[in-house]
Amino acid sequence: MSKIHKNGRSKGLGGPGVWMPRHLTDSEAFKDLDPYAVTALFHVMRHFNGRNNGDIQLSARTLGERMKVSKTQAHRALKDLEEHGFIAKTITGFMHGAERHASRWRLTDKPDDAMGTPASQDYKRWQTKKKSPVPGEERSVPREERGVHREGQMHG
Repeated sequence: MSKIHKNGRSKGLGGPGVWMPRHLTDSEAFKDLDPYAVTALFHVMRHFNGRNNGDIQLSARTLGERMKVSKTQAHRALKDLEEHGFIAKTITGFMHGAERHASRWRLTDKPDDAMGTPASQDYKRWQTKKKSPVPGEERSVPREERGVHREGQMHG
C-alpha cells in the first residue's frame, strides 16, 4: 500500500498523485457538486505541491483547456467550488499589458501556507440554499417547507 504524505500526494504505484480525503468526499457540499466542479477540484488539488496553499495559480482559461471545456464553464466550476467552500480565492487574476496573471487559490481543507493560518474547512459549514421569491436573496429551507413531518410522513 502506498503512503499518503501530508501534502495529499502519494509516491506509491506510478509516482505522485492526488488524494481526496474521505471527510471531503463524504461531505454534503461535495455530494452537491456537479461533475464539472468535481473535475475542477481535482485540477486545483493537482496544482497543490504541499507548500503552496494560498498561492495555487490556476486561471479559468488554463482550467478550461485541461478539462476540455470552455473558459466560461471552467469559471462556473471554480465559482461553484468557492460557493461550496472547497476553495477560496486569495488573489484575483488580472492582465497587465500583454501579461496574464492567474488567480491564486487556497484549498480550505489544508492550512494556508501563504498566511500561516489553519485549514478553514468551509465546506463543512455549507448548507443547501432555496431560492427566495425575492431575486438575489436565498434562504435555508425549514423542515416544514420541505413537506416532511417529524415522523417522515408527507403532508397531504
